[in-house]
Amino acid sequence: MGALIAFEVARRLRRTAGPLPLCLAVSGRIAPQWPDPTEPIHALPYEQFRARLRDLQGTPPGVLDNEELMTLFTPMLRADFQVCETYRYTPEPPLACPIIALGSAEDETTPVDALRAWREQTSSRFAHHLFPGGHFFLHTQTQAMIETMAAEIHACLQASSQASP
Repeated sequence: MGALIAFEVARRLRRTAGPLPLCLAVSGRIAPQWPDPTEPIHALPYEQFRARLRDLQGTPPGVLDNEELMTLFTPMLRADFQVCETYRYTPEPPLACPIIALGSAEDETTPVDALRAWREQTSSRFAHHLFPGGHFFLHTQTQAMIETMAAEIHACLQASSQASP
């Protein structure tokens, strides 16, 4: 969801002549112009929804097994999934800022080609990096992600300073 929000905020900034981001980093999300290959889950009956959350391995078991927490979090989780599952891409020119796409070759929800398709959303530099660990690779590849992002942000800063007078 964060990737879509960041992308749409960058596009909104461009439409309103606001400052564009130095770079746009997206993670674990298919490019917005690609149709989502996953089956929607936001409207599933409660037990099926909880089972799918368990399958996705992004919600801690301690939350999934606690009825009180699930009562609290289910509406928010459903809303998050609904936003992503009902998102409709509207074509616009590519962004002028670099895009960095992070993902995992083992992520069944974000095929590598769909991650690489973010390239179409920038007229600037594009980089993509794959990590082991499935959709939630950030939980197991934190240090590698930090190092990768630090190097990418440094490259964006260098490019920006060279472009400025």
